[in-house]
Amino acid sequence: MKTDPRPETISAVGVLTYTLPASLDGLTVTSVEGGTVTRGGNALTGGATLSSGDVLTFTPTAAGGTTSLNGALPNQEFSGNYPDLDNIPAGGGTASVTSVNTRTGDVTLSKADVGLGSVTNDAQIKRSEMGQPLGVPTLGADGKVPAAQLPATSGGGDELSFAPTLIAGWDSLTYGDEAGGPSAAWPVHLAAARNWTLLTNAGMNGSTLANGTNSSNPVVNRYATAVPADYDGHVVEFAGTNDYTAALPLGTPGTTNPGTVYGASLVSGRGILNRGPCFLHRVTPPWRGDIAEGTRNSAGYTMEQVRQVARDVVAQLAREFPNRVELIDLGHDLTDGLRATGMMTAAQLHFTAAGQQLIGQYIAMHATGADGTAPPAVTGYNRTFNTLTPGTISGQDGWTVYGGTGDITASGLDVAAPFDSQARGTLHALPADTTRVAMRLTTANFLAAAGNGIMLRAFHQLSDNRAICAWLYKASANPVARLDCGIVQGSNVAFWIGSSGPDIPSDDVWLEVLRTGGQIEVRMWDAVSGTRPSSATYSHADDATVVADAFGVSTIGPGTRQVKAVSAQ
Repeated sequence: MKTDPRPETISAVGVLTYTLPASLDGLTVTSVEGGTVTRGGNALTGGATLSSGDVLTFTPTAAGGTTSLNGALPNQEFSGNYPDLDNIPAGGGTASVTSVNTRTGDVTLSKADVGLGSVTNDAQIKRSEMGQPLGVPTLGADGKVPAAQLPATSGGGDELSFAPTLIAGWDSLTYGDEAGGPSAAWPVHLAAARNWTLLTNAGMNGSTLANGTNSSNPVVNRYATAVPADYDGHVVEFAGTNDYTAALPLGTPGTTNPGTVYGASLVSGRGILNRGPCFLHRVTPPWRGDIAEGTRNSAGYTMEQVRQVARDVVAQLAREFPNRVELIDLGHDLTDGLRATGMMTAAQLHFTAAGQQLIGQYIAMHATGADGTAPPAVTGYNRTFNTLTPGTISGQDGWTVYGGTGDITASGLDVAAPFDSQARGTLHALPADTTRVAMRLTTANFLAAAGNGIMLRAFHQLSDNRAICAWLYKASANPVARLDCGIVQGSNVAFWIGSSGPDIPSDDVWLEVLRTGGQIEVRMWDAVSGTRPSSATYSHADDATVVADAFGVSTIGPGTRQVKAVSAQ
């Protein structure tokens, strides 16, 4: 009997290696769509014949796309032409019929007469409808429906609906205390590992979950400030150890009393999930080397009971917000890892830089959600100054001391370069496309005399030494330093705020200058317990004639000033 080839299609989502089964031996390639398919490193084209056991590599044109190999398997389907049958009657099929199903004469047959009584005449799926909108899904080589054919959702269930962004909180373990601060803390490592954009590190030293007596910057009071309305990314909660230290009331499962650990955890968890279609990852508090496991605090409970709070609350939230919350049981899983040498500081309460990296990698491995579609660009510059070699900073890490002095100490960078006599001070090349420059400054060594201060040269133009600057200075009638900003060129200053500028929040602050949308936005916040404010402290029209190629620091008045860290992005 003459037969026709049967069409076959093999589709793969993403990059996939596939071994041809025996059932497709002899398949002839007719076309390749959506990418390339190689065998032994050679791209397959129409006319190629495949054999059982061939190893094929599917590579889509677009990342995560679908590649299809179309082919034909010979001798599989009857042609449908009567003359192609074997053993047809002599004369080409002109012999007369004597009976049909034992019947003679004018015969009429029903489907029951030929054994098809249970068969219905339903429409069949067309191959052209497979894997298409309004059609039917197909299965990938792994036996699953490819992600590209799954519907998008809003608010839960499907990990594709959560943006690759991260907000992390809440205490000193998240802030990075004793490890170099937020730039060295676990959220940075988590974001890098998952290609998520870190929006906010909301860690604050001493922060507790619960409010009430002996609480400090309680999460239940401030989560709504850290998590914006309609947020659709990831929130990682890591807290509870300070509640144990402060012996705040433990409470009981299901309570909504924010003065208890159980109640604050439930209220803040619900509150975060109601802020928008986000995903909440609740991390249990870690092992602490400063206390023996099983030690009861003055309120009568142990650290393990604080970890159980997280487990119980996540179980309840998972029922209320299906597919939008999960437990990451770090307190159970990572105890031995944190006990290893070099993971904890001497007090055995905070993580070292290595410990912070371990925490970030652990959470990255366990956190639900899709990775970012592309790694964040490796641009900008970040530096905690006491990580450099003691002595002059000139020549280190791209820095140049143009005038005065700039020396690395155990505390940071000590600068003495009065702006009015040293037009450049200490500078670093401005990374390409930088729009934000921030420095962590301390005012403790210049509050004694009026007129003293420190200046952030955020956007400095080397050709004429004009710079968009922000500075903190001791006003004559003010007990603390104030903020001002403007254009500085040598001793010439165009003041934008003047003497009415706001007081600094503490003697250890972050000072930031941002160029955005034709505006200059200046922000400052407490470097120890505060978070970057969403609104600018002061705004001013940008001066587009300042085309910056450097950033750095100068001083105001005699003596040295100290800079702890810098970020240019």
